[in-house]
Amino acid sequence: MRASTARFLSSDVRLFDLDFPSTGKMIARTRLAFIHLDNVLAYAKRDRDGMVDAYLAAYLPEELLLLFFRKGEIINAATLRPDGRRPIPIQEALRRMKAETERSEVSYCQAPMEQLLRMYSACASPPKRRFLDLGQPEKFFDVFRTEVYDGVLELVIDGGVSFLHFVGGVFTGGQIYEQPAGINADKYLLKRLGVGAPAPREVVAHDLVAVVRELPAQALPTQVKLFREVHGKIMVAADKELMGEAQRKHQRHSAGLVGQHPALELLTMPEYGAAPAALVVTGEQLTEAFAAWTERLLNDVELVSPGSALTVLRDATKENRHQLQAAGYFDRLPWEVAW
Repeated sequence: MRASTARFLSSDVRLFDLDFPSTGKMIARTRLAFIHLDNVLAYAKRDRDGMVDAYLAAYLPEELLLLFFRKGEIINAATLRPDGRRPIPIQEALRRMKAETERSEVSYCQAPMEQLLRMYSACASPPKRRFLDLGQPEKFFDVFRTEVYDGVLELVIDGGVSFLHFVGGVFTGGQIYEQPAGINADKYLLKRLGVGAPAPREVVAHDLVAVVRELPAQALPTQVKLFREVHGKIMVAADKELMGEAQRKHQRHSAGLVGQHPALELLTMPEYGAAPAALVVTGEQLTEAFAAWTERLLNDVELVSPGSALTVLRDATKENRHQLQAAGYFDRLPWEVAW
């Protein structure tokens, strides 16, 4: 298989050559065609040995996809392309992987949550490119001490990615790519940079602008499906009270709310249409958007027929009340439903 020539941002490092630290490889890098992707996801979710924090890296012809797992549950995804990197809907990432099985490779690795947060942050908030004086690699750490640098540095040496943490200019550790046992991280990094060893071919460094404290969980397809079903039930019940005007009011409220709640697009798109490839929303955002839409529409019902909003809400959500309650949907509404 011919390796992709797509580059990592504006550097000479190929996306195909990027590799991240790990504490254990559950699937060493191999052809995606040899892997049953659905079985891998099921193993991570159901098998005790698979219920770990991990990432799956898929090397496609024109991009590198990252899937992030928390205790075996896939909760987010990101794409790295020559023009940048950004979060991506999980379903879209899986679709792209399945469409390119013959020309792609994949690895599935265990990693600490701290590393996953940094990998995701580098995609969610564009990092700032940092200049390194590779003519004096022995002064690498001196620069950060002079700056009294606080933060996390993403350091890519010949494709191997490391995340270095500094406090007050002092290097305090991090996730180092292929650090041998028994060798201090700082000495190992200086060696990789060319101190007492051959100089690396390519070094790229970025300051992480912001590191998230918790890995956000995208809205699962099952949650989207549930909310769409309840959305339809509310529309049918409200239409009876609004004398056929529910669709018009729905369109008006959706147009007014979508700027504040982009997740509404997932609820109002055609039933068999593909979700917007760039729309990434968390379960919390989807619940908040759905509740905001429900309140607007049922307020119209209440104006036309006082007392009917609660009836419409109770009847439309009765079958799914437990899932909706667990998502916090009812907590965001002004009506208290008694079952």
